[in-house]
Formats: sequence, structure tokens, C-alpha cells
Amino acid sequence: MLMWSIATVLSASVDAFAQRPTVGVRVRVVDSSGKTVAGASVELVRELATRVATGTTDSAGVVSVRAPRDQELELVVRRIGFQRRSVFFRSDSADRRFDLTLQPAPVSLAAVDVTASRDLNRARYHLDADDIAQSKRPIDDGLDAVLKLRPDMAKPPNDGIYSSCGLYNVFVNGVRIRYAPIDMALAAKAHQERLAAMMAVWPGRPPHFTTQSLIPVSIQSVLATIRPEHIEEMNYVGCADTKSADIVRAQNGLFVVLKRGVAYEPGRGSYVVASDVSVAEAPATAPTTTALNGSSKNFRSRIVGIFDEETGSPLAGVQVMDVKSATFATTTASGTVSLVFLPEGSNELGVHLPGYEDLRLTVMISPVDTVPVTLTLRAAKKP
Repeated sequence: MLMWSIATVLSASVDAFAQRPTVGVRVRVVDSSGKTVAGASVELVRELATRVATGTTDSAGVVSVRAPRDQELELVVRRIGFQRRSVFFRSDSADRRFDLTLQPAPVSLAAVDVTASRDLNRARYHLDADDIAQSKRPIDDGLDAVLKLRPDMAKPPNDGIYSSCGLYNVFVNGVRIRYAPIDMALAAKAHQERLAAMMAVWPGRPPHFTTQSLIPVSIQSVLATIRPEHIEEMNYVGCADTKSADIVRAQNGLFVVLKRGVAYEPGRGSYVVASDVSVAEAPATAPTTTALNGSSKNFRSRIVGIFDEETGSPLAGVQVMDVKSATFATTTASGTVSLVFLPEGSNELGVHLPGYEDLRLTVMISPVDTVPVTLTLRAAKKP
């Protein structure tokens, strides 16, 4: 009798799980010329690492999957030879349809000759979505990402206990966040850690502050409201860096770029933009201007490729900055970077890489200006 009851309960649980409400998600993938892309891997991811659905596009570049209803999900598309694409959306009651364009990755030429100092700075002061997703340690929020994966952003090495270097300003999508509500729990923890450090001082030894206690509580409060799966990229500008960003408070600043479909508000944190429409980025015939979540557009993801003028090698770690807002991103190992952080219209870009001459240029972001931009950098002359 007991065994029958247990079997009945288990059967009912399985039936209830199977009847959970879901929505259909249809994805069509094309390349920049409008040609369908077969064999692309499509995943629906929840909370950074939980895959709720997977599939592969067919010969028509299409795949259909089912997603749990009323959740915030990230749609990730990958295909060898193309740049990874992703977009956030809410799986509300209606079925969703996405038409996404993959940009080709440039063909690698000669190996990149990266200096030790350049490689070290990138490792210390740069963090992207792949770094967070591949972390073996659980990451709870943006503050956790800094403390666990890039603590040098908060406490630059070899700067001394009382140095003016550190993490004192934060920009989210190019906007400096100054008046966000203070997290009282973080404030209490910071006070306790600083008090404990001062009480442990004895002659000949300065106080030992934890890395977290060195970050102002106002900055901690902002980063703690940014979900890790929403982060596209983080870049830190040190106090000695006068070229990466040309605006006030850029030094000692952390620049956070959020993924497409994600917005930020002080007090609310990062969130997926509400949407009543599907994402349509690239019909098969012509460039599209269909709204992404009611605001962004497909041409916002224009690609820049940067190469060495003499060797033709792709250059990694190049800082590509919007001069007006000081938001910047860095090129990947393939020498490419997406300009998704730029607003529509004419934008002035600053391009900087140690050992090379700086470059400035004007780039248009519009429905008719979608062709990838290719740049070459000339090695700086030795004094």
C-alpha cells in the first residue's frame, strides 16, 4: 500500500512537471550577406549557466525549441567561423521568434606578438562574459565578479596602502552612476572590516584592509545590483592611465557594458527590458531596422576589426572608446570588437594600444552603415 502511494505521488509529480507552461521559441540565423547558417548551436540559458533548451539550426537556418514561461532568458547562438551572438528576453505567454545575424570572424593571419606588460594589464583590468561564465567559482553579482575574478581592479598591485589608486568611480553603459541607494548590509560589513583592521594595528605594521573594504560602499552598492549574466564586459582605468578615457572621473573608474536587451537603473539594478514583440534583426532580403525590445536595432552591433599595419596580424586588447561617453570595449584575440555600446548617429572613436600610434575616427551607426570597419595601427616610433 505504501509503495503504491509513493508511486502515485511520483507519477503525479512527473505529470505536473511535463504539464508546466512553456512557450515556443523559433530562431532563424543568417550571416551578414543574408545567407542562412546551418549547424549553428542555439542555447537558452537562465542565470548564467543553467541551460533550459538547446538546438541546432537546420539547412534553412532555423531551429525551434520550448522554453519555460515567465522567465528571463539569454538566447546564445554560436557557429565556428562567426562571432558569438546573444540577446536577453522574457518568455511571456506568447511564442517568440528571433531572426539573428552572425558576423564572420576575421581570418587569423600571423600570430599576434603581445608584449608581457600588455597581456598582464588585460588579465588584471579586463573581464568579459566568457570569463564570468567559465568561472569555477560561483558569481553572485557584479561586485562578486570583481572580487573573485579581478581583485586588482579594486586594489592595483604595487600601489601601497595609502595610494590614490583604486576603484572609486563606476560607469554603466557610459553613464557615471553617482547617487545610487546605499546597501546598508554592505555598509555595515565595510565598517566592521575597517574597524577590525584598525584595531589589529601595532607599531611597525600598517592596517591590513580587505579588498572589499577598500571599495567605497556607494560603488559596492551599484555593482551588487548588476546580475553576472547581464554583463558583457568590464574594463578598469587606473589612476596613471590618461589615454583610455578623456572625461572627468574616468581614472580609477570601472566601465561596465551590459548585454543587448539589458538596461540599468540606480536602485533597481540591471534588468531585462520588457518587450511585447519578437526580435527581428536580419530578414533574408535586406538590412532591417526592426526594433530590438523596442529600442535597439541590428545595425547597433557593427563590427570593427583592427590589425597591425606591417604584419597584418589581428591585435588583441585594443581599447576602442566612444570619446563622448568614455565607454570603451577591447578587441578579442581575433582583433574584433562590437560597437553595440555606441548610440545611433555619428560617433567619434578613439583607438589606443600601448606600442602603437593612437587613432581617432568618425563612425556612423545607422541602418545603411552596417559594413564592418577594418583599421590598421602603425607601431609607434621609438624615441
